[in-house]
Amino acid sequence: MQLISISIWHRRQDKNFWLVWTRLGSGNRENPGRKRPSIRPCGSLNSRFTDEETTLVVIDEIQESARVYSLIRQFAREFQCHFVVTGSYLGKTVEKEYFLPAGDTVELRMDTLSFAEFLGALGKRELYEEIDQVFEDPEVDIIYISTPHNTHINYLRKALAAGKHVLCEKSITLNSEELAEAIQLAEENHVKLAEAMTIFHMPIYRKLSEIVESGKLGPLKVIQMNFGSYKEYDMTNRFFNRNLAGGALLDIGVYALSFVRWFMTSQPTEMVSQVKLAPTGVDEQAGILLTNAEGEMATVTLSLHAKQPKRGTIAYDKGYIELYEYPRGQKAVITYTEDGSQEVIEAGETAKALQYEVLDMEAAVAGEDDHTYLNYSRDVMDLMTQLRKDWGLVYPEEE
Repeated sequence: MQLISISIWHRRQDKNFWLVWTRLGSGNRENPGRKRPSIRPCGSLNSRFTDEETTLVVIDEIQESARVYSLIRQFAREFQCHFVVTGSYLGKTVEKEYFLPAGDTVELRMDTLSFAEFLGALGKRELYEEIDQVFEDPEVDIIYISTPHNTHINYLRKALAAGKHVLCEKSITLNSEELAEAIQLAEENHVKLAEAMTIFHMPIYRKLSEIVESGKLGPLKVIQMNFGSYKEYDMTNRFFNRNLAGGALLDIGVYALSFVRWFMTSQPTEMVSQVKLAPTGVDEQAGILLTNAEGEMATVTLSLHAKQPKRGTIAYDKGYIELYEYPRGQKAVITYTEDGSQEVIEAGETAKALQYEVLDMEAAVAGEDDHTYLNYSRDVMDLMTQLRKDWGLVYPEEE
C-alpha cells in the first residue's frame, strides 16, 4: 500500500522542495514480537537532497494506525535531518516505550518540486514562501512570533505596522527601548500586543491572586525564586551565543522576574545583583535582590549550567505559598503560620500552558476580558534592561 507523502524542506537559497513516497511491506505482521523492524530504503534519493542538520522532513496528516509511527521513528534514525510528524496518532510517538512493528520499507522515491507544486501537493494554502507574505495576507488576524529574542523587534515592526495582532514569545524584545517602540506601533495601528509569558496566563496564578486579595494571608514580605538549567557548555548554541541574545536572564530569568512582578504590589524600585559571565560574555548565572516602595523583597537565583528546582516561595504575614515547576504551574501549597496547616490549590493543567496563552489573546482581540498584562511585561523588561546595563552586557544589535 502507499503509506504517505513526506514533504522534505531543505533550507537552500534556491528553495528546493521534495516529496517522498514510501511503501510498506507486511513482513512484520507474521512476527509481531519483533521490536525493531529493519529499514531497507530501495531506489535512490534525488541527488539534490542533502541529509544534514539543516534539512527538515515534514510528514503531514497521517491517519493510519499507530504502527505507522513506529516505522517512521525507526526510519528517522537512519538520517541526520530532523523529522516533524502530524496526525491523529502523534501522541503515541512521544511515549518512549511505545513501539509496534509495521513492516519493512520496500520502496522509496524522491522528486523535486517547485514551491507552488509543494503547496499543491500538501493542499496547504497557509504556507508561505516569504515571511512578508504572512504580514500581507488579509486572512491573517493574529501572528505568533517565536524566533530568537534579538529578532523579535524586526517581525514586530512588520506585523504591527500591517495591522496584525501579535502574541510574541518571551522575552518579548531585547530591551525596553524596543518594547516601547512596539507598544507605540500597536497603539497607532489599534491592535493587541501580548507576551507569551506563561506566568500571566496559567489559571493557578489567577486563583492565587484571588486568595491573596482576600487578605487571608496578610501583607507580602519576601519572595524567593530559583531557576537553574543544565545546558551543554557549548558556546555556539543559543543559550550561550551572544549573537542570538543568549544568557540566563532573557531565557529563564524572565520567568522568575515575571513571577515576582505578578505577586509584588508594585514595581521594584531598588535592585542589586551579582553575575558570572560565560566565555562568550553573556550571563551564565546570577543572583538578584529586589525591593519595592512597600518594602516587599524578592531574591532570584539563575543558572544555565547548574540544575536547580524551578521553585517559587511567596511569604506573607500569615502563611507562605510554594509552587514547583512554576513556569507552567498547576498546583500550589499554602502553609499557614499559626498552626502549620496546609491547603492545596490546583487550577489549570501544565499541558495546556500554550493553549491558555492563545485563549487569552483571542479574548483580548475579541474585545472581551483583557488578560495580556502588557504592563507587567514592560515592568519586567525595564528590570532586565537595567540589570544588563549594570553588568555591562550588550548585544551586537545594541552596539
